[in-house]
Amino acid sequence: MRKIVTFLLVMMLLIPTAAFAESAERDFVTRAELARVVARMYNVEIELAQRETCLVDISEHWAYEYVRFLEQRDVIRGDGYGYFRPDDEITFAETLAMITRAMRYAPMARGQGGFPTGYMIAAVTTGIAADINIQARQNDDLITRDLLYALINSALDAPFMQRNPGWGGEWERTSFQSEYWDDLPVYFDGENFVVLSLGPTDGELVTRAEFAQAVVQLLELETRHRVARNPFIDVPTHYWANSYLGELSRWHIIDIGFPRPLRFRPDEAIVVEDALDILVRALRLDIRTRENPDGYGYAPIVSQIYGVEFTHCEYLTRELLPHLIDAARNLL
Repeated sequence: MRKIVTFLLVMMLLIPTAAFAESAERDFVTRAELARVVARMYNVEIELAQRETCLVDISEHWAYEYVRFLEQRDVIRGDGYGYFRPDDEITFAETLAMITRAMRYAPMARGQGGFPTGYMIAAVTTGIAADINIQARQNDDLITRDLLYALINSALDAPFMQRNPGWGGEWERTSFQSEYWDDLPVYFDGENFVVLSLGPTDGELVTRAEFAQAVVQLLELETRHRVARNPFIDVPTHYWANSYLGELSRWHIIDIGFPRPLRFRPDEAIVVEDALDILVRALRLDIRTRENPDGYGYAPIVSQIYGVEFTHCEYLTRELLPHLIDAARNLL
């Protein structure tokens, strides 16, 4: 049997120093902590320019290199008086602005009125805040670690603007995964970036195409048209699961949040978190409440399979698949 090729790249994000570890005990994120996370999204060696920083309060700070790195990329700006205030807790509006600039949508945001409204509009339009109930948030709300988790993972899935030198310097949409992570799926678990390079399944794991077939059968969707259209460039019309993917795409279950050109990677093993996300869309679950404004909708499914041990970032096994499908069927 073919063995799955798995590559885990873990970079520590929230435990660099003792002082920073102490801050992790708080629920809210500081400006320096966000700078570290956003800088790590680029997955490049941080090199600082010779020119001095315009910020006067970071020279002795543990986050100096991250703040400088983002300052050079015009992602971070001071308050107009030369201060970054690295240890201040960061607000929702400030977080959206920093991530939107990192994704290179600052011109769009400025065209929509600038800070804070323009950045909020840009984040919603581009999918940066796709997993966030933005209407339940106020600009001056502080960012919790759970909300940071949701925002960073939304940003990783959202299109990223990159200059294309082959087209006269015009801008095109790509993704952070393509530009900085060798086109590998990336997850932010709240502390680390985890990259999984998934090879062909060895038979014990469920492929992405096989899971799509299971969802179509669960929903009893019609697949008589074997040449159904699907938006994925790596799924030809003669592929065995083409009709299943085409049907799920037609119902907007599997093609949300990916940059074009779309790739589904049908023969790779599927991660439990991706499977749960597809089921949430398939069942049209929405458990966002005032207490849980950013809930993905996983809770109803997970509660149905209580007693089965798994983590969201592990691969979906054939043993777990029927439990997931039965749990989803109970929610139909």
